[in-house]
Amino acid sequence: MLQKLEGIIINQRNYSESDKIITILSKEQGKISTFAKAARKPTSKKTSVIDLGNYCKFSIARSKGLGVLTEIQMIKEFDTTSLTQNLLAFYIFEITDKLMQENEKDLEVLKLLKNFTEIIILDFERLEFIFITKILTNLGFIDVESIQNERIRKILKYYNKKDLKDGVRVTLDKKDKQIIRNLLQKTLEDTIERRLKSYLLYLNSLKQ
Repeated sequence: MLQKLEGIIINQRNYSESDKIITILSKEQGKISTFAKAARKPTSKKTSVIDLGNYCKFSIARSKGLGVLTEIQMIKEFDTTSLTQNLLAFYIFEITDKLMQENEKDLEVLKLLKNFTEIIILDFERLEFIFITKILTNLGFIDVESIQNERIRKILKYYNKKDLKDGVRVTLDKKDKQIIRNLLQKTLEDTIERRLKSYLLYLNSLKQ
């Protein structure tokens, strides 16, 4: 069976000397993983297209287990302008991958992630807070109403009401940022049951 999908690449890992496994957050099937045969070969046409964050059309041949990517067409290439932006993006893609189950479909999360890839050049530190608040809320991992700190509760409620671009207009002082980051990180760690390495890399880049 040949599946036609459209979505964002949120993970890729080496499978053999020549192959990769990529994970896509798609419109049609939600989160789905598939083999990208020969994608590690320098001569492969897939090599430059299957980068994280790229929004593409995919053709996948499926029978049992993971399918095989037979064709890929770039719709919108993902790009960043700094190392910190790149590390934040990797962190956000990993969060999305870890929070969602294989074949779990959520068009709001796809819309949120697509929006993130388009506006990462804005205030990326506040984008971090807004995206994580919205994905945790949307997938049912956080109840913003239960947060005791009134100011932080109001900020996160505002984040959930607005899109990413509007959310970055909220002014945060250093204390606000620390409280929000600690709160969201604790929720993520409780949910995923570990601290993501991508978070530590991103955090270190903010200190430089």
